[in-house]
Order: sequence, then structure tokens, then C-alpha cells
Amino acid sequence: MSSKIPVTEWSSAVAYSVAILIASLVAWSVFPHDFLAGRAHLFETGDFAQHLSGWQFYRDDEWRFPLLHTNRLNAPEGVSIAFTDSIPLLAISFKLLSPWLPEDFQYFGLWHVLVILMQALAGVFLIRSLGCRQWFASLAAVALALMAPILSWRLGHSALMAHGLVLFALGLYFRGIRDLWPRARSAWWLAATALIGLLVHPYWLAICFGIFLAFLFDEARTGGSWGKQVSRLLITLAVLAFIVPVFGYGGSGLRAEGFGLYSMNLLAPLCGGRLTPCFVDATGGQYEGFNYLGAGVWLLVAIGFTALIRDRGSIDWPMIRNRYPGLMLCALACTLYAVSNRVYLGTHLLLELPLPDMLAWATGIFRAGGRFFWPVFYLLTFVALATVLKRFGPPQVMPILLLVLPLQWWDVQPIRQRLTDRVEEQAQGDLSPWKAVLHDVKRIDLHPAFGCQEGDIDQYFFFQRLAGHFGLTLDSGYIARANLDCAAKSAKFSRPFETGQLYVLASPFFSRSPMTIPDGFRNALARGECSQWRQALLCKPGMSSDAWNDVPLKLQSTLRYLPGGRLQWLADNLSTNIGTVIDGELRPENPEAHDFLSFGPYVALPAGSYRARLDYRSHLPVDRTAGVWDAVAAPIDGGRRRIYGEGSLMGTAGRSRSLLIEFDVSDDDGPLEVRTIYPGHGDLRIRRLIVEPR
Repeated sequence: MSSKIPVTEWSSAVAYSVAILIASLVAWSVFPHDFLAGRAHLFETGDFAQHLSGWQFYRDDEWRFPLLHTNRLNAPEGVSIAFTDSIPLLAISFKLLSPWLPEDFQYFGLWHVLVILMQALAGVFLIRSLGCRQWFASLAAVALALMAPILSWRLGHSALMAHGLVLFALGLYFRGIRDLWPRARSAWWLAATALIGLLVHPYWLAICFGIFLAFLFDEARTGGSWGKQVSRLLITLAVLAFIVPVFGYGGSGLRAEGFGLYSMNLLAPLCGGRLTPCFVDATGGQYEGFNYLGAGVWLLVAIGFTALIRDRGSIDWPMIRNRYPGLMLCALACTLYAVSNRVYLGTHLLLELPLPDMLAWATGIFRAGGRFFWPVFYLLTFVALATVLKRFGPPQVMPILLLVLPLQWWDVQPIRQRLTDRVEEQAQGDLSPWKAVLHDVKRIDLHPAFGCQEGDIDQYFFFQRLAGHFGLTLDSGYIARANLDCAAKSAKFSRPFETGQLYVLASPFFSRSPMTIPDGFRNALARGECSQWRQALLCKPGMSSDAWNDVPLKLQSTLRYLPGGRLQWLADNLSTNIGTVIDGELRPENPEAHDFLSFGPYVALPAGSYRARLDYRSHLPVDRTAGVWDAVAAPIDGGRRRIYGEGSLMGTAGRSRSLLIEFDVSDDDGPLEVRTIYPGHGDLRIRRLIVEPR
């Protein structure tokens, strides 16, 4: 239904100016100053720590080839910061300007403002490319673009918030195919968008390149020559072949596992808002496939679909199939890739297909397939909006928009609030106490290297952030698509440690496997050059125990590591359910409590013969039972459960006594746990536990 009422159309200048104004107000209201300056807690955790430290390592290094390469991270081999997701396009630009920038400058806060601006401008660009130039069309496009749940959801992975690239690519496609622009201009701008996307994040190259291929196909079908499309494709591929090695995107470590894990659930477009709070994750990785459209957009889709059927009497499938076949094939391919070869509906696996060999390279590089639904998300949103704008006149459109937009705002508010809460978290400033440790350190060596063994990922994030902040070199780090020689990485930890370096044995390898630590750490422990921080062992050649005690960090003693490979846990190092430590003894806080007085230490022991010595005392007579004990292989960390021994703890008439437990450990045993149980009456006091080889 078309309207006879004149409608004011905004010029391009007015439409884009209003978009900039709205986006600026949104950015100002959402992002606090501390976040924009890089002082929020978000920059201290997870992916943000990886992105920011990647920039810091790159900024402090000299120029190298490839252009994105730095030797300060993953030393000595180095790495391209394309694999720290540090937005290479900005990293190179600001590295050129770094001599004139503040020492602590970072661009990630600014990037989030640019993301909001780009999203609003691209929304206007796309809706105008679809032929809707009314003032309310521009406002609705800006609103829906900025309220997209998938945009807010990506906070934490900065480069993947550049959804405006997809909106621009779709707008360029429609401008060319609908002859609003010369088709050659659209083709080359689409190619440029894909190549620029690579310098933001490789996923943008894949998505925008797919839209570029769809454009070439559809132009050829509607009058363009196939030869011209092939030449455009070959030129673009030639430029891409130049960019990849020059900037350092290649390498043998590009592929990784995870396709099918990071997929999209079939319910994802329907679940996630206030109306449908049914977020599902059947694989443990389908948070990457979060693609909720929002109740307002679904209402818009329903209204537009109903209008099409009403105006035509039925669904004109040939028209739909033939109008934009290349784009529809692209959307179908993106959807199939997003759901992967393991198709889930909620928690139910509907279908699992073997992967063709020809897809192995793609699924290894672009393993988070759930992200590929993003162009389909925006197609559904903006085509539905354009359909409603074209099928109804202003008297009908205005009430529809006044219903759709507030509904979308209300429905996705929890997702938007999630973003707001995270950016407002204050920074902890937890790096300054490390100055006392690092004042003469030039390099941190971390064992095991990330990717060589499964460990505590937060510790890798932390030490990468620490090294980047203080301008140090790091021999490992959290790196996407890492390809490591683990034997070479670990060899130096068996040699004497060098001055000017901080050696770190990460958790849980230090706390869980202390008898298998490399010789370098063992010798440093014997010299008293080490301390423990959050289950990690820190060793600095030449640093004494007294110097460690003066460090303003919450450090723990390493006195449990005795000569001869013996391990010791004093009363205050033992875990307990009911105990408290008084005068160096672990005793029941409530004499009537019946529970574990001590348990742990959950230490992994290599296969062999061992002796455990439990020192305790009790005021009960020697013929009275003070408690019971057992020594077991705990069924954790994939280990087998075994009982090494069990029995009673007899009274000692107030004198110290040692219980000796001899046992043999097999390769598949779980970590050692020695437990004492207080019966709820009497007297029992645990002094220490010693474990040693026999």
C-alpha cells in the first residue's frame, strides 16, 4: 500500500549528520571516561588483556617484517599481532604516531566509539541503499543498528564489534545491483571493504568477501560480463595475496580445532531477550553463535511478510529466488556454516554429518562458525524494515515503528545492561605492586608455554598483561592459532636460570605436580630464590628470601619444598572443613563437629613408591581412638581413584606422634589426598604432612 501523502526525504548530508549525532550521544551515555582511557577492569581480564598487551608489545618493538610482527611476545620466534586480535589497522597507524603519543596510550576505548559511529552510519547507508530515504527510515535504521543484540554481546572482543563493515558491504551490494551507483564502483568498494576487514579481523574478510562474490555473481546474471567479474576477482585475490605475507597473516599455525563446538543453535535467533529468555548452549561453545534478533525485529519481519502475502495474494517464490540469487546463496551458505555439521535444536542433536575434505581448511581457520550468521541477521532486520517502509504509507508506518522500536529496546535491555555493567567496572590497578619484583627484569619466561599443556588460562592472561604493561619480553602468551615447538620452549627451564629474568611455573603445574618440576626451578628453590603467588612459582636469580618478603604482594612461603624431593604441608597449608590453626596445630573449631579436619593436598605424583608422614597429637590415652585417616588417589583431573591405606588415629597422651603411610603410585592414579576425620568428641590436632619418595 503506497501513500499519497508527501513524505520529507532527508538528504545524505542531513541523514548521516543525524546518525553521527545520535551515535555520539549513545557512546557518551554508555562508555565512562575511565573505560575510554583504558582504565576499566575490563582491560585487565580475558580477551581484552590479550588485545591490549598485543598493542603494547608491538608498540615497544622496532619495525619488523612482516609489518605486524613483534619479537617481544612469544620470544624468540615472535608473533604477528594479528593473532592477538589487536586491530592491526589501528596498531600500525598508531605505531607510526607513537613517538608523539603518551607512553600509556591505547586505542581500544576510542575504537568502541568508532564502532558505534560506524554502526549508525552504516545503518543509514544500508536503508538508503534499499530505497528508503524518509526521515523516519533513517532514524529507524540507526535505532535498529545500535540496538542489535549481537553488537552488545560481542563486548570483550573489540575487533569483532566492527559490525558496521557488514552493513556497509550489504549497502554496497544493493547500491550496485539496484543501479543506484555505477556497478564498478560498488564492486571495487566491496573488494576494499573485504580487504580492510582483514586488517580488523580475518572473520570480516571472510564475511565481506562472501558478499563481494554474491555481487559478482548477481551482476553477471543481470547484464554484466562474466569475464569482467573474473578479472575483478583475480585482481582482488592478487591484492590479498600481497597483503597476507606483508602483514604476517600466514603461517602453519592458522588452523585449530573447534568447528561444531562454536556453532549456532537453531534456537539462537529466537532466544535471548526478556520475552524469550531461553539462551541455549548445547556444546559449551555456542555463546559464539548468539544471534538473537529481538522481539521488535521479529514483529517487523512478521508484519513485512504478512504485507507481501497480502499484496501478492501468495508468496511469489520465483520472484524471491530470482531477484538476488547470489546474495541468497551467500546467506544460505553463511547459515549452514553457522549451524555447522552438528546441528542442534536446543539441547537435541538433530544431525551430524562428516565434513568434506574441501572444507577442512576453512573449518580449521574459521572455527567459530556461529559468527557467520551475522550478515543474515542484518539482512533479515533491514530487509524487513525496508519492506514495511515500502508497503505502508506514513499513517501506517509511524504506529508500526512506535510499536517495534520500544519493543526491541525493552526486549534486549538485559543484553545492553550487561554491556553497561561491564564497562563501568573500576580497574583494580593490580600491576603496580610488581615493580619491586620487576625493577631489573627484562624478560619473563613462562612454563609451560601456552598451548603446550592445559593450564589456568587466567594466569597466562595475567603474565602477558604484566609483561606488556612494564615493557618486558615474554616467551609465551595467549595467542590465537599458536603453532609451538613445546620441547624447545621447555628446554631452557632445565638449564641454570639467568639473571635479569623472572621465571614462572604456572598453576596448576606447580601446586599439583611439584615432584616433576624442571631442574631450573628445583635448583632455584634450593637457593631460596623463589616464592609462590596464586599457585604459581616465581623464581628470580639473585633474589633472596628476605627480598621476597619485602615485596608488597600476597606471597606464600615455599618451605614445603624440602631437600631430597620431599614435600611438606604445615598446619596452615592444609585444607579443612571444621578446623582452625592455633599455635601451629590444626584443631576442631567446634569440639562437637564431625567432619574432615584435614584433607588434600591433591598433589600429582609420578609412578613410584612413596612414604607419607602425618604428624599429629592428642591428649587422649594411647588406647583411645582420636579419629580416622585414609590416603587415596583422588578421582580428579582424569585420574583413577585408589585407596592406599586407611585406619585409626590413636591418642598420644599429649605427645607428638608420626603416622607413617607407605604406598605405590601407578601412572593413571589421581592426585594424592590424605584425609583425617574428627569424630565429634575427644581431641585431635594435626601438625604437618610430609610426602617423600621411598
